[in-house]
Amino acid sequence: MEQVKNLNEEKKEYLNTYKKSRNRLKSLELQLEQIKIDIVHVRASQGNGMPRGKGGINDISKYMEQMANLEEQIDNIRLDIVDRQIKITSAINLLSDDDECTIMTDKYLNCKTWEEVSEDNGYSWRTVHRIHGRALKKIKLENLA
Repeated sequence: MEQVKNLNEEKKEYLNTYKKSRNRLKSLELQLEQIKIDIVHVRASQGNGMPRGKGGINDISKYMEQMANLEEQIDNIRLDIVDRQIKITSAINLLSDDDECTIMTDKYLNCKTWEEVSEDNGYSWRTVHRIHGRALKKIKLENLA
């Protein structure tokens, strides 16, 4: 019994990595947008025609370097997300019960809360957890790896 519980925890941990990766992607995208805004402000402040002592092109080059680094990280995370999404979707689609598929998809791919999953599917919170537990037992860890 304890071994099954640990195995299910391992499955949940992997399934939750998709949401964590999506959250990380959103965070990096926000950072990238902020850098783009900062570049516009730096360029605007340099364009007034007045002589300057320090700064200039070096200030913008730092921002451009940060942008390139963030864009590379974003691309890598997007690839990772797609890979995880394919693995998780494949594992969920092997379930024969439609309710199990729907609940697992809502929870782990659509990143809904338990309350949202319950409400959207017309089940009580307890019933959703029972269906989730049943589905979790059926999902094979090797299908996720």
